[in-house]
Amino acid sequence: MATNSQNDAGYDTEILDSVNGSATACAFICDKLRSLVQTSAGCLRGPLELLAYEFDLIKPSYSDTYKCLQSSQSIMSPNATNAVRFAQSNCQKIAQELSTIVNECGVWDVMAPQGSCSRLSVLLVCLREQRVHLDLLNYTLDLSEHLINKPAVNTPATIMPSVPLYCHGGYDKSEMKALDTQNAARQAAENMKNWSETRCRLSAWVRGTLRARFAHLENTAASQTRNGLRQDGVSEATFTDLPDADECSSTQSTVGVMTPNEDWSDFGSDTTETCRASGITRHSLQLCQNETSNFLKLVGKMEQQFGDAPGSTPVSAETTQYLQEAYGDLVVKLLHGLAAPMPFQSQQTAPPAPEIIESSLPQSIRAYVSETLDAIIKSMESPVTPTDKEIMKLVFHWTTLDECDGFKREDVMRM
Repeated sequence: MATNSQNDAGYDTEILDSVNGSATACAFICDKLRSLVQTSAGCLRGPLELLAYEFDLIKPSYSDTYKCLQSSQSIMSPNATNAVRFAQSNCQKIAQELSTIVNECGVWDVMAPQGSCSRLSVLLVCLREQRVHLDLLNYTLDLSEHLINKPAVNTPATIMPSVPLYCHGGYDKSEMKALDTQNAARQAAENMKNWSETRCRLSAWVRGTLRARFAHLENTAASQTRNGLRQDGVSEATFTDLPDADECSSTQSTVGVMTPNEDWSDFGSDTTETCRASGITRHSLQLCQNETSNFLKLVGKMEQQFGDAPGSTPVSAETTQYLQEAYGDLVVKLLHGLAAPMPFQSQQTAPPAPEIIESSLPQSIRAYVSETLDAIIKSMESPVTPTDKEIMKLVFHWTTLDECDGFKREDVMRM
């Protein structure tokens, strides 16, 4: 039998109305995006259709959350309500950023603004993460509610007695009692069968959503590893991107190239110093730039191999970052000092995951909501195939139950 501590989740109708409104808003945004694809935002059709589909999927997730808040209010912990508000505030930020990107396009735009597709891809990943978060919460609360309503194991009779058929004008009292016992045992067996099937189904949903969440964590970690050693200030340009300063025509400046009219006795003056510095031509500078880029790639490869070679000493991330910045600054300063064209670099880059600023959800709570769930998942021995005990970590995290389905909070929550 499940036991419950005092519930202080602060449940009220405000969050119910808010979640119901979020479901309606997501459905409206989905319709709006599909309309914009046909009108003013046709140049962003691909990513916008994916976002419309994702908003269409998260709408029933909010509807399910609404039902869970109604049915599970007696066992929900503050962690559950904070998780709902966390997902809402994230979706709000995503919608605001999406509106900004879409408004940059017009009906006469044939080409999407530079960087907009990348920004939309980031928003798509963030929105999908919120849906997975909500689904995991919903399935866990449904499972919790189901577990505490487990039918009684001890039926009136485990062995159904043999009941005689109708005879001599009817049943006597003992026969009627035996018939009632038989019906009760049959009904109890049916209830337990249905309960077990539902439990298996809900547990499977939780496991499937856990796998999706764990896959997202792995992809995020892999992306951070790949980007950790990427030098944004050094582009991979070909040698032909910059003209060689030695290949001067009559219309090009001769600064830095000695002419017969120049007096070699001026060697050492400021002017000649500048001229001599141009011995590093644009072509050779471009070569230096590409070699620097290749060097940084080599650093990334070697970074992954540290520990394999005997006696190797790992380099800290701070040292590696300092090295990257130093090389990047060197290339930029050389280009600027020689008045050489800067390597082309897009001024619009894909933004990081939106930073959530929500006055109703303090920073400490936002960090707790996002980090605690990830910590619980990472503490599982195998998030891909979690055991019943590991699933109970989510149950005890989002509810106030102290004991459920034979598990105790103090035993399960030791991570």
